[in-house]
Amino acid sequence: MANISCRITQLLSNNPLTERRNIQAVKDATVEFATRVTTTIPTKTCEEQAALIDECFDNDARLRGTVSQVIRKKTSEPTIKDYFSRYFSQCNIPSLKITNTNFNIRKLAPNLYENLAYVQFSSNEDGIAKQVTAEMSFIFRKNCSGKWLITLLDSNPIYEKVPDELRPEDVFTLWSLKNDTREITDEKVFVFQGPFRQ
Repeated sequence: MANISCRITQLLSNNPLTERRNIQAVKDATVEFATRVTTTIPTKTCEEQAALIDECFDNDARLRGTVSQVIRKKTSEPTIKDYFSRYFSQCNIPSLKITNTNFNIRKLAPNLYENLAYVQFSSNEDGIAKQVTAEMSFIFRKNCSGKWLITLLDSNPIYEKVPDELRPEDVFTLWSLKNDTREITDEKVFVFQGPFRQ
């Protein structure tokens, strides 16, 4: 019976109003996850706080964290919870905060959405200011209870500020892009020729 109810929910989610609500719900779920990562609860241990972050992930979720090369799951070592209790949360980086974000959310299936996000993290440990921007690819799935959970999070540090949209006149110096057309001085500088965001 639960599968039939879940299927009816999926079918009902194929209208524009529901899609707008789902996009907002995915944004809210992303912000909730980020808040749990960047907030310390003084009465809880790092493991207890990591358990709260772990609740944002579905049971079959995969994580490759910003400062990790390991793909983690909830059920096999090292776990998703281990990542947040040992490495990347305000519990172990006390000044960790988010200073800038950019979300790009779109529907993949009735109860499956992606959020391709840029998130700029900063910290100031021992008087040393640090900043990193992560390109974070989230896939959220809505469960039968109506809760949006992360089923995949792949985060990559890009060590640049949150990028603006590229335009034809923009110069991009990190690597060659398709249709690059000019050189300036001895160092190659490339001009972006498209495609443009729709």
